Amino acid sequence: MRGALSLLVLIVAACAGPAPSPPTGPTSVGSPVPSQPPGAVNPTRICDVSQDDVKPVATCTEIIGRVLLALGPDRASVRAAWMRHGAPCPPNARCAPPPPGSAFVVLDVDGGATMAVRVAIGDGQVEVGQPEQLAWDEWPATGEVAPPPAAPVVGEAVPAEIAGRQALPFCGEDLPNTDDRQDRTCFWAAVRDARPAELIVRGGESALEVMRYVGRGPVLVYRQAVEGGTWIRDDCAIGGAFDDELTFVVSECLSTPVR
Repeated sequence: MRGALSLLVLIVAACAGPAPSPPTGPTSVGSPVPSQPPGAVNPTRICDVSQDDVKPVATCTEIIGRVLLALGPDRASVRAAWMRHGAPCPPNARCAPPPPGSAFVVLDVDGGATMAVRVAIGDGQVEVGQPEQLAWDEWPATGEVAPPPAAPVVGEAVPAEIAGRQALPFCGEDLPNTDDRQDRTCFWAAVRDARPAELIVRGGESALEVMRYVGRGPVLVYRQAVEGGTWIRDDCAIGGAFDDELTFVVSECLSTPVR
């Protein structure tokens, strides 16, 4: 467990049919899944890429939002939420295969213990039951070392929000037709370790991207779709990629123009 932070683990059982009965316990919420709980903090969202069995019911962000809503005032201590597929299993243990569509969400919070809360999902509904204690760490540190901070110039006539940005530990530039796996690994590890970081991506889906993470909240991606064009800021979730060179992908973004 990293530093003073502790973990909550929430087991998610996703299905295409009606929601199964929740575990006997305190909280049962049958209203449609919200994308953000009212008045909630905006935690870092980490989402497994393969969510084909879950997306017809609810997105990763919606599931995390319902879990936070069920936590009540305790959600204010949540720094990050990681939705993963399968079921929690102790290291080096032989666990029975989880039911099809099963996933679980790990919540990184301040204080408390390692807990599991079972959730039943179906027909756009999420039902949350009693917390259960786990005896192992589902979110170990990566062991990566933070690079020195920097805020390189990314071009001419960029918005002040980008030109005057605070220097963060700089993972480098991901350039087209090069193997920049180390730079992307640096950024992906920083998010999982709750460490600030910046990565510049050139020649990807957009002409230029400045990816930033401040140790809490969403992954920020400043995008310029074409050289000399307008800038967009995306507040995104992040998750590991199947492609080793890609390392991670951002998804479920909320976009706003940068002027």
